[in-house]
Amino acid sequence: MRLLITAILTFLLCYISNFSFSIFYNTKILHEKINKEKLLITFTKAIAFTIGLTTLSIASFLIPELLISLGIENTLELSDKTISILFGTTSLFYAGQALLKLKNIILKVGDNGGSA
Repeated sequence: MRLLITAILTFLLCYISNFSFSIFYNTKILHEKINKEKLLITFTKAIAFTIGLTTLSIASFLIPELLISLGIENTLELSDKTISILFGTTSLFYAGQALLKLKNIILKVGDNGGSA
């Protein structure tokens, strides 16, 4: 269970990091106005991913117990490691996006010779 909690927290940190750099990049570098609808979609997406992956994690613990109680042979390979891999790959995607935005912010600031 500790592995799953760590995976969930890692996902949230990567997602928030990407979100933060995106806001800065879009408003300060690209000079775009903050779109409230886009913010709402982003928050909804973060909540949906977190709730969806968390409930999938809980189900991965409950399904084998349910199958055993029903007398059905458990051939499913659902474990905390399997679900953590889902969180991990999603986290890597958002971490990569955040690093790319940070790089673009730094390069854009360096090109102008000042701060954004």
